[in-house]
Amino acid sequence: FPSHDTMALLILGLILRIYITQFAPVTNMYTTMVWVALGVMTFSLLLFGLYKNYVIPGITLIASGIILLLTHQIPLILSPDMDPIVAVLRNNFWLSTHVTTITISYAAFTIAMVFGNVMLFRIWFYKDNQAFIKEYSHYAYRMIQLGCFLLTIGIILGGVWADYSWGRFWGWDPKETWALIADLGFLALLHARYIGWITPFSLLAWSPAAYLLVIMTWYRDWET
Repeated sequence: FPSHDTMALLILGLILRIYITQFAPVTNMYTTMVWVALGVMTFSLLLFGLYKNYVIPGITLIASGIILLLTHQIPLILSPDMDPIVAVLRNNFWLSTHVTTITISYAAFTIAMVFGNVMLFRIWFYKDNQAFIKEYSHYAYRMIQLGCFLLTIGIILGGVWADYSWGRFWGWDPKETWALIADLGFLALLHARYIGWITPFSLLAWSPAAYLLVIMTWYRDWET
């Protein structure tokens, strides 16, 4: 499998970072980008194991490479430095449950977004895309299901953490609000596809647009 070596290096790097900082590898935007890149590879392995489609790991490996390339190329914005983390994150249990769950959901949504962009790119070059659209819409649907499940669990864990830390479950701050908006946005896509309001083509076409909600949530998570 072409991404095994890359995954091993990413895992090793994250383990070393955890060893040095003594915290889960999701303490800033840089580490979450690396974490999501690893998640994209991991979920692509899941899809490959289920459907035995060798194109999936090829597409997702390119996507992971782009994420890592962006992470490396903009160090002034995505600093790789191991700076002291903010006080609110200095809780290894909640950092290792709530934050990792929230951010790994982005990997599933990223795969759905990539499939949507591949479909939009493909229709420019091929006339008959019905089989491709039907197949990859199913893959995207499964990834959105996984992403919504993880994001919902992460939101609930965040509420429990907030109640533990501040005595309230929900406060409508930007982080909470945008996470909920992203979750509801993708849940709306799942619902619309399930009851037939949108076609497989529409699901793939809407996936990149809905991913803008993930980007906004991601930004709000680490806005300083």
